[in-house]
This record gives sequence, C-alpha cells and structure tokens, in this order.
Amino acid sequence: MNYKLGIKYFLNRNLKEHSERVFEGISNGRKKALDNWFKDKWVQVNNIKNSLIALENDDEVINEFLKETVSKYEEFCEIFVLDNEGKVSVSSCKIHIGIMMNDLPNLKRGLEGKPLMYGPYIDKRTLDTDIKGKKFSDEVTLMFSMPCKNHAGDIRILCCRALNDDMSNVIQDEDTHIYKDSGDNYLFMVNSNRGIKPGTAISRSRFEDNTFTLGDNLKDGVKTKK
Repeated sequence: MNYKLGIKYFLNRNLKEHSERVFEGISNGRKKALDNWFKDKWVQVNNIKNSLIALENDDEVINEFLKETVSKYEEFCEIFVLDNEGKVSVSSCKIHIGIMMNDLPNLKRGLEGKPLMYGPYIDKRTLDTDIKGKKFSDEVTLMFSMPCKNHAGDIRILCCRALNDDMSNVIQDEDTHIYKDSGDNYLFMVNSNRGIKPGTAISRSRFEDNTFTLGDNLKDGVKTKK
C-alpha cells in the first residue's frame, strides 16, 4: 500500500466499518432501483403485447399504433414485430419495416416461447430510430422481447429497443453518489450466461477531476463522448 495512503487509513481506521455499511447500503439501493427499472420495462412490454392482440389485422393500423406507443413509453426508441424468419413485419421505425433482423438472439428465444432481454450490445440500427432528444453516449443497445401470436395464430416476436444509457442513468443517479468527487458510479457483471466475460462494465464510468492520483486514467479522466 502507498505510504501516504497507509497513514491516512491508519488515522481513519475507526471509520472502516461505517464506510463498509455506507457502501453496502448504496449498492443495495442501486440494485433495487435497477431491479425496479427492469420490472417496469417488462410490464410495459406485456401491456404493448396485450394491446397488439386487441388491434385489427391491418399493418397500417398497427404501424400507427406502434408510432404512438413508442412516444408514450419514452425509454423505448423502437417497437417492432418479427415474423418466424426474423423479418420485421411492423415497426414504429418506418425504414426498418421489411428488413431482416434474424441476427438477434431474441428470435430464437421467442420461437421457443420465451421472453428475453438481450444486451448490452452494439447495434447500428439503433441510430435509425428517433433518438434526437436522448443521450446515446454508450452507443450500445438493450433489446426486450416477448413471444406473441398474430390473428392467424402464427408465432411472432414483439421487440422493444432501449438505449443502455437509460439503464445506466438509474445506476448513476447523481443524488446518491457515495463521494461527490468520485465521478460516475458503475456496476460490473460478475456472472453471465450470455458469453459476456465476468467483470465487463454494464454502465459507463469515469472520474471527473483529479481527486484520485493513483494512475493516469483516474487522475486525468477517461474520455467519453458525453
């Protein structure tokens, strides 16, 4: 341990248990906030699914409904439906109608009758959607999906596209920084079943000033587009 840091630790050793409790409390609060955010998204996806089922079998009507709905649910930037081959049959983003998105794991999972939140992942098609009023600093996407059926009884996959930045904002609420000078908070993925290496950051992070001096990255800041 650095000599100066060792002295500081020794002088403040009586704060160790208190600091640990503070960090534990903050992390539990963030985890709960993140859990609630994802629960809200799934409720919204299910509501959209139920509304689609109630609509008449007319693509123009459905496309108009999706455009209205994506403006209602501000944290979704696109809502669309895949057929069983991965082709976009209807979408709130007009230029995506008719293109193939069979590269999404959501297709396979949906055909198995299961929902999926895929991501964070890079998807340049997100740039086609209306994100003018949003921050897309991370340039990565989250894709929620849920299987449904059309009026003929064929399996379809409802997909709702979200920006990873919106999820990151839940983690990085400025009002709950542990130390105000420490920059953004962040979480790391410890375990994953989707091929993402343990320790992969799932939210942007940087230090905003020269408070920490144990390395160039922390001292000078990690550059982001934000």
